[in-house]
Amino acid sequence: MYLWKFKNHHEVIGLSERKLDEIEQLFKKTSKPKTIIEDIDEIKKIGCFYDSTPQGENALNIATEIAKSLHLKLKVFAAEDFYLRLKQHGDEITKKSEELKTYVDNYTEEHEVATETEVLIGGRIKNVINLIEEDLAEDEKLSQLILDKLVEHKFNLFVVGAPLLRTRQEKGFFGYYLSKIVRERQVHSNFLLIPDDLKEGRKKSMMGIVNFEQEPGSVVAVLRRAMSLLPWLGKVKILGVIQDTTIETVARSEIPEDQIDAEPDIFGVRDRIKNKFSDILDLIEVSDNLNEIKSKKKVVTGVLTSAIKIELEEYNPGLVLVRTVAKLDENMDSSVEAIARIALSEGYPVLILWD
Repeated sequence: MYLWKFKNHHEVIGLSERKLDEIEQLFKKTSKPKTIIEDIDEIKKIGCFYDSTPQGENALNIATEIAKSLHLKLKVFAAEDFYLRLKQHGDEITKKSEELKTYVDNYTEEHEVATETEVLIGGRIKNVINLIEEDLAEDEKLSQLILDKLVEHKFNLFVVGAPLLRTRQEKGFFGYYLSKIVRERQVHSNFLLIPDDLKEGRKKSMMGIVNFEQEPGSVVAVLRRAMSLLPWLGKVKILGVIQDTTIETVARSEIPEDQIDAEPDIFGVRDRIKNKFSDILDLIEVSDNLNEIKSKKKVVTGVLTSAIKIELEEYNPGLVLVRTVAKLDENMDSSVEAIARIALSEGYPVLILWD
């Protein structure tokens, strides 16, 4: 929930009071112990959804690459939205029947002949049309079948095109079907979303993108999953992003109540948050008993879309990783969905980690 006023009564928008308190506590800590990653988020089961769309083809290609690299068996679900095709055919038959009757009625009326027109449709066709028009029970729908399969198989990683299947009933960027499965709280698989137009020349590397507001824990979660994919893509860059709106909100919240007209210290707060975020990244290490991971870390500030596009263009990763922390009323964090949309629109596969 976003607040219009914070405890100092300044009208600012963007961060919750709880998040402001967390940032305040973060600044108060003068020292912090190192975070040691002692295990990886291992991938044991991988699945894929294939349809005849370009993104479905890309999903199958990438899922095959990963399964081969990790020496895993790949479970593939192949489907089309055949119902939509049948519905379109049924609508065409109904429309054609109406056109036939309208033509006859108009023609005979023009020639001043009283007419009763009856359109004849074969019983089998009638049965098909009636069946199409009937309301399906929830458990008979393709979307529910997909959900049931994901719940049943408990994939660690599920590779799917974005959007999935038809776009007639789109719900936002992901489309009707994908929007349903990525928000289903019973499904605990990490989703690897694949766009229809993949960026050419992508490197054998990963980029984990972490919004400052997601700390703590997101960087470690991203690194643990990235380490499980090292046989496929050999190195990772962690990009910490601090949005201008976050900086402004924190700066305004720090203005004393008796100086309400004072200018917020935007640059001072920006440098302070950026340094603190960099310290968090630098204090994360990998245990000696795990394979060494080649990683880079960078913190940037700015508008979310432009900042991410610039870094993607420069690094050109084979995969983008983001982490979403589920809430009671929503399985997908809005800022994470925004990052995913930016990366997908630029032609990069996006791996969404649930927590």
